[in-house]
Amino acid sequence: MMFGWCEKCKAIVMNGECSIHDRVKPISHINSIDIHPLPSIVKNLINERAEGLELGKGVFALYGDHIYHRKIVTLEKPIAEIKFTSGPKTPSSKLQSVVQIFYRQLKGVVNSDNENGESSRNFYERVKSVYSQKKGGGTTGDRFLADFLNDLKSRISISYDCSPSGEDINDTVEYIFQWCTEESKNLKSIYEYINENYPGLVEHPNKKDNIRIKPLVEGKINGMKKESLIKANEDRLDWLAEVSKTFSEWELESFGNENAVISFSGGKDSTVLSQILQGHDFKNVFVDTTIEFPETYDFIERLQEKGWNIDVVRAEQSWFNLCAKKGFPKYKNRWCCKTQKLNPFQKYLEENFDGEKVLVFSGERRWESLNRQSQPFKKQHKHIESQMTVHPMLDWLSMDIWMYTWKHDLPVNDLYNYFSRGGCWVCPFGLYTRQHILQYTHPRYFKTLMKVKSKYSS
Repeated sequence: MMFGWCEKCKAIVMNGECSIHDRVKPISHINSIDIHPLPSIVKNLINERAEGLELGKGVFALYGDHIYHRKIVTLEKPIAEIKFTSGPKTPSSKLQSVVQIFYRQLKGVVNSDNENGESSRNFYERVKSVYSQKKGGGTTGDRFLADFLNDLKSRISISYDCSPSGEDINDTVEYIFQWCTEESKNLKSIYEYINENYPGLVEHPNKKDNIRIKPLVEGKINGMKKESLIKANEDRLDWLAEVSKTFSEWELESFGNENAVISFSGGKDSTVLSQILQGHDFKNVFVDTTIEFPETYDFIERLQEKGWNIDVVRAEQSWFNLCAKKGFPKYKNRWCCKTQKLNPFQKYLEENFDGEKVLVFSGERRWESLNRQSQPFKKQHKHIESQMTVHPMLDWLSMDIWMYTWKHDLPVNDLYNYFSRGGCWVCPFGLYTRQHILQYTHPRYFKTLMKVKSKYSS
């Protein structure tokens, strides 16, 4: 797949030809096929941390550069690079990172930093809220900031009082930071004091030091307009939908019976597939693995309330109990796929189709992974004898899915505000990338995942 950029539409075109303006220029730097929209949580992280760069309104593309183990935000040219690391190795360097962030935030408040205005205002309000709760309310004007710093410096025995004047506050912030960096014990002391007396004000050391964001351009950059992106790729979208529908109907006619269901994960791909095949009275079968994200459960309920024909099948065994017996799942030991997905789905087919052959339509796409690039259009399932699986959407890209979703105003799982793919929250596939975002979006799940992984990994 070669990508192009239509200068008139200001949009990426998937097959190198704009549906409106034909000729486009090539985008040479994209070395991955399955590009997808930048999730809003990652956009916020970039705007929070990338100095000199602000991502404005619109759609930005994101792809994984597997050669250099990074992710690239892009339009017609690269905008930012994202790398996930394990973070600093020593406790003191972790705390150093935390205090530096805290220092920059305080400086932004004191100096009325407009460059990162929203971030500074948010921190200002957080300081005010936390300090007010500690003191039982009654904070007025900017006096609370001086009071907060006076309380903070009492920890390090600064002799003078800090007044509400901007210059005095600025000097106090500088002095506190200088004291913090003199010795590692000072870092630990100030961090523990803030964490104990002002809970929630300072991030945990592991939270912000393991995502590296490198801006590749400067200034405020607006993304693509959804309408322009859709129009530039409309011919491709219509062709993909028509092929998927026609091939599916061909298989139905030649199958020999009317036994057919859609494997419905609650993700974007199966939602589009269900819409394309909506003229048929198929059941959408959702397998509840018991370890789905809460957003996915909410999404299924919303669809059912709107009249979508969805059967929910629940795994009978607890993943956590099985994990204690079998160990944490690995790439080459994916026991959970069988116990939490395949077994309950097989039971559903047996109970509803009396052991007869069943055509199962799946939203798998060729470009999701290396393993799926050789996926055939139709195949006999290797574990479920009665299942013949059809993949009508093999040639769709992730961005195709999103453009079709926007064009037809399809419902969307809120999970995509955070991740580019859905699935179980404990899944070892993509776990390294997902766990970095998980600590921001679902901190309780993140803590549980880390405990279980540590306890049951061999």
